[in-house]
This record gives sequence, structure tokens and C-alpha cells, in this order.
Amino acid sequence: TIGGLGTFLSYRALSSHVLRSELRELDGVFEEASNMLTTSSVLGATVASAFVCFHVALAFMMVFYQTTHTLMYCMLLEDRGQDDSREIK
Repeated sequence: TIGGLGTFLSYRALSSHVLRSELRELDGVFEEASNMLTTSSVLGATVASAFVCFHVALAFMMVFYQTTHTLMYCMLLEDRGQDDSREIK
């Protein structure tokens, strides 16, 4: 959902006519930013945004994956230790 939502929001921001009109009002501040936005490739920027959002989501998924495996390993070691102590007694 992180990758899809980030890609969708970047596409909406780049293709928004409201955003372009807002940039035209602030043209003196951003020095021709509105002209660059109208001539930029929306598809190229959206693909680049999808690439970045996918890798951010991948980093989160890897952390959750490693955390769950570590937790499962610790729980299995704890259960194994309790079973061994029962057999020794």
C-alpha cells in the first residue's frame, strides 16, 4: 500500500491543474517552476516515484520479516529450554 499510495499521490500532484495554477501565481518565487512542470514528463516522474516508493516499502517489509522471524526463534528456544528442563528432572 505504501508503494501504490505514493505512486498515486505523485501522479495526482504532477497532473493536477490546480497545482499548476498555484505555481503560476508564485512564479516569481520559484523562477519558472510552473513552466518546468507543464513540460515535464508525468509518466517518467510517476515511474521514478513508484521505484522509490517500492524500495521504501521493501525496507519496511524486510524489517517486519526479520522481526517476526527473530521473535519466533526466541519463542522456540524458550519452549525448547522448558522441555529440556522437564526431561532432566
